[in-house]
Amino acid sequence: MYTILIALTLCLPGNELSAKNIKPIKARAQSNLKKLIKNKIPLAKPTSKAKITTKDVNIPDKDLKTHSKIVKILNKKKIEHMNELEKLIAAKMNTKKFQKISTIDQKDLKKHFSKKDISIYNSLKELLKTKQISFNQETSKYLYREAPLSLIRYRQISRVLQINPKLKKRYDKLIK
Repeated sequence: MYTILIALTLCLPGNELSAKNIKPIKARAQSNLKKLIKNKIPLAKPTSKAKITTKDVNIPDKDLKTHSKIVKILNKKKIEHMNELEKLIAAKMNTKKFQKISTIDQKDLKKHFSKKDISIYNSLKELLKTKQISFNQETSKYLYREAPLSLIRYRQISRVLQINPKLKKRYDKLIK
């Protein structure tokens, strides 16, 4: 913007740059700059995800069974993770107290709990956050490297199962 104004001062003679003329020139420069920015060619957008329709979805039984195995493994890992978090909380603080503190607004904590409880809660909260991040990384690592289906295929099947009742029924029959 300032470079445009400097260029204008160099190009225009001195009498045209009086205090009266600067504002209209600045306004024109700003509007021209906005037009240039508005008309700028946008960068190539990444391809959008293909919309999955509920019609003509053909997923082989083998993929559905594999998907169900992955879901079972992930659910087992999630339950183990949740049990680990509960044990961690119980080792440091009463679980009911932890739940009460987590539901109360930060401003009101000092009214209801001691500084020691609040500091234990805050340290636990940070520890739980790091544990959750590591769990998410482990889950992603499993889905990327070890799972029998590719991550993309796993997500596609999950999405289709959510929107296609016929496929969901077929899936439920297969996993029983």
